[in-house]
Amino acid sequence: MKIQVLFFEGCPNYKTAIDLVRSVAPNATIEEVEIKTPEDAERMRFLGSPTILVDGVDVEPSARTRTDFGFSCRTYNGMGLPSREIVVSAIASDCCSRPSFERSGSLWLGASSVAVAAIASACCWLPLVGLAFGMSAVGLSSTFETFRPWLFVGAGTLLAAGFYSAYRREPCCAAKSKRFNRAMIWIATSTVLAFAILPPYAGKLVGAVKGPACCAPQVADTPTGAFLGQPGPLGKCCAPQETDTPKEPDGSLPPRESKAAPAERKPSLTVLSDDAHELKDAFNADKAAVKVVLIVSPRCPACRKGATVVQEQALAQVDSDKLKVYVVWIKRYFGDSRVAAQEATELVSDSRARHFWDGSGQLGKWYGKILDLPGKRDFAWDVYFVFDSKSEWAEAPTTPDFWMHQLGGPETPNMLDGGLFREAIVRRLP
Repeated sequence: MKIQVLFFEGCPNYKTAIDLVRSVAPNATIEEVEIKTPEDAERMRFLGSPTILVDGVDVEPSARTRTDFGFSCRTYNGMGLPSREIVVSAIASDCCSRPSFERSGSLWLGASSVAVAAIASACCWLPLVGLAFGMSAVGLSSTFETFRPWLFVGAGTLLAAGFYSAYRREPCCAAKSKRFNRAMIWIATSTVLAFAILPPYAGKLVGAVKGPACCAPQVADTPTGAFLGQPGPLGKCCAPQETDTPKEPDGSLPPRESKAAPAERKPSLTVLSDDAHELKDAFNADKAAVKVVLIVSPRCPACRKGATVVQEQALAQVDSDKLKVYVVWIKRYFGDSRVAAQEATELVSDSRARHFWDGSGQLGKWYGKILDLPGKRDFAWDVYFVFDSKSEWAEAPTTPDFWMHQLGGPETPNMLDGGLFREAIVRRLP
């Protein structure tokens, strides 16, 4: 079986797509194919990045008859990756012949993590053994104390690998029961946690820590004290610490000065309601102004690049107060959110720009019906509009006088060009 992952340079999801395929078929050979030209896209039946082919057939059944090959960010039901179930179904014909993780894998990892945690906590339990043979408890504690943090990092790493092994889903067929593996990895986790919390009580058991166990977390004179906030082997915990900081006349310490730099203020982001009246009202209020509207995803790399092109090659080159800009950040791509949209507002920093968040995708649906989009798409995004000064939004959004997009290959009409977009704006200004 031949599995190929098709992508173009800069796609943020193709590595994740490869990881998805590997999680389903861990022993399969995966070919990464970069699409560089429109001819490559046509030949490889490239419907956008990332595209996954199994023996030359698209994993998404509904896409196997499509012909809108070209350069664009591909989505699968609004997500940047196909679901695991789709990939499983596509490669199920011979995935059953591939071996999965054996029981010994997770058991070995769990046992190893317990062993490492036991060594990490030897500073606490080994003195108990030492006392039984008349050995010095403090000496044994000091010996193992230094390496304790790093050993626990190793134990945590082994546990993470063990959980992956125990809870990894089988790609297909009837997988062997993993109940025993999962039970053992949880027992191992509990044991490691027990070793991790042992230090506060070891002093009471061994008598190595003098005085109260710890009145408050202090930074001790050992690596463990700094790492866990627990007393070191010599028990230096509760003694008040002297300071050279000058005091006020009344004996109190002066207030600390904040060194935090002032946060950079980003443009405001208006959340659109279902009827998008916030955008409609702003659009109609700016009478006698040429209007530019961008409908873009805050996470899609192509959209972010398009917004930057419009800002740098068009808006920054047009100095006119008769120009108004409305940037609609729309939820369409994997990871799109209001927070992501707020972060993306810096891409269009023009002072004439107002930013909106369309979490329902309503504007994309409306313009998907109004415009003749490439590939018979019914959702408009990664599109860039210019309206003349007489345009008005009535019951439905008005059709743009000029528009460009990034929804196809280089030969697709109306592909975004910063210079042409700027000229379209300038021609409509008074």
